[in-house]
Amino acid sequence: MAEVTVTETDGGWTFRFADGRITQLRVDHGLSLVLAGGALIVLEAAFTLTRPDGTSELVPPGDVVHEVGAALPLFDRVVSEAHAPREGGLRVELVDGHVLLVAEAHPQWETWQLVAPDGEQWVGAPGGGVTWYPPGQTTGVMRPGS
Repeated sequence: MAEVTVTETDGGWTFRFADGRITQLRVDHGLSLVLAGGALIVLEAAFTLTRPDGTSELVPPGDVVHEVGAALPLFDRVVSEAHAPREGGLRVELVDGHVLLVAEAHPQWETWQLVAPDGEQWVGAPGGGVTWYPPGQTTGVMRPGS
């Protein structure tokens, strides 16, 4: 069974994870969710974290490491799926109702990455759109918004 199942539509991509348990949270210039099945989700721009009770908070990774503290309770929770619209945002849904949302592209840098265990990856591109990298490739294919 594939660890990440990807469905592409006119609206973008949906990613489903065979084992989406978050086994590690890594903090550097962004916040990375390392999944048990080998996938990696990297959030390199501010994102909104919405809890199951409906409360939301903006989490700005990068400048000040301690600001990602609101995301630390995500450890050991399970990602059910992620959605990447062609415009370049990313929505990560957890089975318990948590949602992480990178709402828009940044004009100068990548805002997120989703890396499958085989190295295939999708990236929220600077200025919008999604760049796709086949496994083992260092040159991506721009998949602009429709």
